[in-house]
Amino acid sequence: MALIEQEVSQQRWIEIPDAVRSIYCQWRPTPLYRARRLEQAVLYACQNLLQI
Repeated sequence: MALIEQEVSQQRWIEIPDAVRSIYCQWRPTPLYRARRLEQAVLYACQNLLQI
């Protein structure tokens, strides 16, 4: 049910629950980072498409 609430939420950012974070810490080789360069690339590509 929580997954559905996240999908239909009006909030821009939703915190990762502590239980999920602890599981990530157990097996994830690198910490979670926001993919800023990917966001910029996608935004740039979308802006180019809108100009056409």
